[in-house]
Amino acid sequence: MNRSMRRECVWAALALFVPLLFPFIASAQTAFGIGNLVVLRVADRTLGSAQSVQIREYGTSTTSLGTAIQTIAVPASSTDSNRFTISGIATRGGNLSLNPNGTITFAGYRAASNDPNPITTLSSTVNRVIGSLDLSTGVVNTNIGTIAFDNLHFRSVATADGVRFYLSGQSGGTNTFAAAQIAMVVGGLPSTVTTIATTALVTNTNNLTQIQVVNGNLFASSITATPGRSIHQIGTGLPTATGQTFLASFPSQTTDQYNSFAFARLGAGTSWNNTGFDTIYAVDNDTASSSTVQKWSFDGTSWNATGNINVLGANNIAIRQNSPVSVDLFVTTQTDVATTLSTIRAITDTSGFSGTMSGSFTTILTGTGNEGFLGIAYTPVPEPGTVLAISAATLAFVGSVRRMRNRIQKHSTLAS
Repeated sequence: MNRSMRRECVWAALALFVPLLFPFIASAQTAFGIGNLVVLRVADRTLGSAQSVQIREYGTSTTSLGTAIQTIAVPASSTDSNRFTISGIATRGGNLSLNPNGTITFAGYRAASNDPNPITTLSSTVNRVIGSLDLSTGVVNTNIGTIAFDNLHFRSVATADGVRFYLSGQSGGTNTFAAAQIAMVVGGLPSTVTTIATTALVTNTNNLTQIQVVNGNLFASSITATPGRSIHQIGTGLPTATGQTFLASFPSQTTDQYNSFAFARLGAGTSWNNTGFDTIYAVDNDTASSSTVQKWSFDGTSWNATGNINVLGANNIAIRQNSPVSVDLFVTTQTDVATTLSTIRAITDTSGFSGTMSGSFTTILTGTGNEGFLGIAYTPVPEPGTVLAISAATLAFVGSVRRMRNRIQKHSTLAS
């Protein structure tokens, strides 16, 4: 075997093994960067009709703060069988949930852009749609439709594995007692448009906003007295059947309506309900003019309010934990008032565990025209164990290439 043939064999091996070991390298031109913000942008926040959305990536470093890195347009035309839209003025929709499997999920409707209000349309006519963004490739999948939340708001989606999806939204109508649901997709995300059934997880009236899978448990925020205006754990672990119960974190509030939340671990003591967390940052947007970002701390026995900051039009939150005493908070704001521009704002809470959060948010990006910023997520930095695993895979791969090269060279020597 000559040198040219040996080189071709080595490159063939690279082509075979690299995508398996490093799928993020194979499509690095569209992969989302570590430590950046992912934001769901709606075309017109002043309209109740179906609006197209974009997924945008923004930098967070001192040189890229608020700078758009890439924009992904989600299909929205009437000619797109996998179209996905949301209501422009539904500020409690458009949540982004960061999942353990490296995806971000979001909820919407199968209506075409500018169609009349999709929320009041039968879900059998206009399916509710599960959207999924793969952070390693930048690929968006909007093929899964459901007939859940008939004539109701469909607000949020979460998953741990891309097979079982948890859904949250409004209760009432034909979906009474079913604002928390589960959808199973055999084989994972489909390659073509598919409509699937869902199963109710709960048997009590509830009206939920964001739903998340965090540290092996399922959580959701609530905006009604039942199950309580708070952040709730639904069941234990990742439930698979109906009849689940709600366990509230901090005491249910009288008027607050929680739209979005983020957990942190700031202390060294007992975590809440063995979930691994002792701090919650939550957005209460009962009205746009009185929206607040709240901090709650668990002292081992009960939850205590430890500060709140007024943020006009706040609706969704993401955090970046820098240390046990420092957390960066990122918040999107949106109202349906044309003169009040949508923004992304940030603040650093350095008060630590049970310390009182204070100060004011700084605007890092202001939208233009009627565009609106809704869901927001922070792409996490890999844990040290993950980095070590990648390094081990790298060494194993290099070793396999060397062994293949040695075999090729030995074969060439014997052949000559």
